[in-house]
Amino acid sequence: ATQEAANKPRPVKVQWQRGDIAEEYRGSILETVAMVAETHPEADSLTRELKNQLDAIYAPTWQVVVGKSFSSYVTHEKGSFGYIQCNQLAVMIFRAGL
Repeated sequence: ATQEAANKPRPVKVQWQRGDIAEEYRGSILETVAMVAETHPEADSLTRELKNQLDAIYAPTWQVVVGKSFSSYVTHEKGSFGYIQCNQLAVMIFRAGL
């Protein structure tokens, strides 16, 4: 039973922190982050796969930054910035034009 518990994936907890993405898209984006984090819990692979998913769903030029602690100042397309807490990781997403 102990080995089973160790191999069982932990539930992914995502929470919107701030940003200017329209309310109607936030739920979908949070679902996408949670879905990707289930299979890519490490920062590097989460970053790559989340960018691929956002580009596929919402059109290209998404930028994704994932880490435990960072600060930023970015220029982004209006209505495309989001800062999300995903388990112990911070996830920043935004679109930067072509």
